[in-house]
Amino acid sequence: MSKDFQQAIVRAVRAELDKRFAKLEPRFSELQQRQMTPGPQGERGEPGQSVKAEDVLSILRAELMEMVKAIPAPKDGERGEPGPKGEPGQDGKSITADDVLPALMSQATEMVKAIPPPKDGQRGEQGPQGAPGERGEPGPRGDAGQPGKSLTLDDVRPLIESMQAKWELDFERRALATMEKAIDRMPSPKDGKDGADGRDGLGIDDLTVEHDGERTVTVVYERDGRRKEFPFQIPAMIYRGTYKPEHEYQRGDVVTWGGGMSVCLEPTSEKPGTGKAWQVAVRKGRDAR
Repeated sequence: MSKDFQQAIVRAVRAELDKRFAKLEPRFSELQQRQMTPGPQGERGEPGQSVKAEDVLSILRAELMEMVKAIPAPKDGERGEPGPKGEPGQDGKSITADDVLPALMSQATEMVKAIPPPKDGQRGEQGPQGAPGERGEPGPRGDAGQPGKSLTLDDVRPLIESMQAKWELDFERRALATMEKAIDRMPSPKDGKDGADGRDGLGIDDLTVEHDGERTVTVVYERDGRRKEFPFQIPAMIYRGTYKPEHEYQRGDVVTWGGGMSVCLEPTSEKPGTGKAWQVAVRKGRDAR
């Protein structure tokens, strides 16, 4: 195949490419001039990659092969006058797609280089938290801790005192609030009628003191049939003799039992030495020799 014929095929393929790209140019211009209205932000996509010539060449190669196959086969024209006999030419070979591809690949490479590089899009929303990872290996053993210390009352006392002060303050606030509410609900006092004249009070001249002979002392105010008594007990020890089971002993009573002497600490009828109600005051002495 002659060089002129090869160039004619290349021009035909290029013209076909220009024709197809010419149909796309108005569309490209329309897209460039259109005012794009931002839509709602979509979900975050996978990380993008820069477009390389190798990524597009495989697609262009397949497309160009289809375009070459679509070129109609040449038909015989009218027979012309025989020309002069030329010199013997070299043996030719049939043209193939590989003969045309270098020129087409060069043009396709230039077209790919003209494509603007992609820009990073907007940062998407944070995705959901992933699943917990596997448990790691145990770390190295730490240093030995300090020896422990037993807890004592002195260690706890500051905490207890602090909590007690807080409780007391809270109780006072609650009591004050309750009292204020109760006062607010009370009806306003009204002036009443004057009362009758009171009787003369009891004075020092009306005072007497009575004693029951044991621990009880009573202060008595008495005049004109009126009597006021104020009894109180004196914590004195009284000897009751030998212990008797049928007797109810009071605090301060002293009895003899088992050769010793015991003092009663609380009301009881139990015998000394059997409970906490008695305390030994004098123990039994040793027998004389």
